[in-house]
Amino acid sequence: MSVNAPIASVAIAPKHNTLPALDASQFLSALSLERSAKLQPGTLELLAPSYAGSNLGELNARKLLLQRSSDGRILVHQGWPNYDASLLPVTERETRCSFVADCDEPVVQRVEGALRKIHPTPSARDVVEFVAQFISHKHMSRGFDIASVVAQRREGDCTEHAVLTTALMRASGIPSHIVTGVALVQVQDRLLAFGHAWTEYHDGKSWQLADATNVSEPRPAMAYLPLRVMQNEGAGYSRGQLTGFDVVDITTVSVPENLKLSALSR
Repeated sequence: MSVNAPIASVAIAPKHNTLPALDASQFLSALSLERSAKLQPGTLELLAPSYAGSNLGELNARKLLLQRSSDGRILVHQGWPNYDASLLPVTERETRCSFVADCDEPVVQRVEGALRKIHPTPSARDVVEFVAQFISHKHMSRGFDIASVVAQRREGDCTEHAVLTTALMRASGIPSHIVTGVALVQVQDRLLAFGHAWTEYHDGKSWQLADATNVSEPRPAMAYLPLRVMQNEGAGYSRGQLTGFDVVDITTVSVPENLKLSALSR
């Protein structure tokens, strides 16, 4: 898909400037959260009463599933403060441009050029911080834009951050893919749950988490539960979002009664 209109200006703030803070407009959706005295530390319970499929995606692939009940309750492992990254090796698909991560489009290549003016050999962290500042209008009104649209419009929520991060990482030679799942966010004394999207990249040894919506210092305390890696990055990608287990199937997230996340610094 081509977006041929010129980029108005790729003016990125210097690295020492304050990075944008996380806010609710950068998530996919808000989820109901409950606390349960029955849950053990290191576990979460997802309520997905309408999902009848057998494929639980990354919960199975990453060995996070502990128990599934007939009433739609799904007990899972949650490794906070560690992140349960993908266990699979890098595939060729995660290194090349695609319809969604269309890093071969001129508008994305121009953004990549702006990135390389600041960081000639970008690291994963360089890409994440660049995207955090490049997407200047943060809101939930976009659907699930492909990278060239994000590069042109410079707006969106977590999905747009994840898509552009993935495209620029691949353009920089860093294998990457898009992940959707649940994020728990500690806001002072309140714990909130959201549907969220982020990127995973491979550092040559293992998969790592990258979230361009969560870059300010100190970083907000967040725990991530991956549910799905985007496999269909072709023109029919939106139809692929309707199959398999994902955050849209979840109505409630239950956490241990005394769970409180602590902010982490890099």
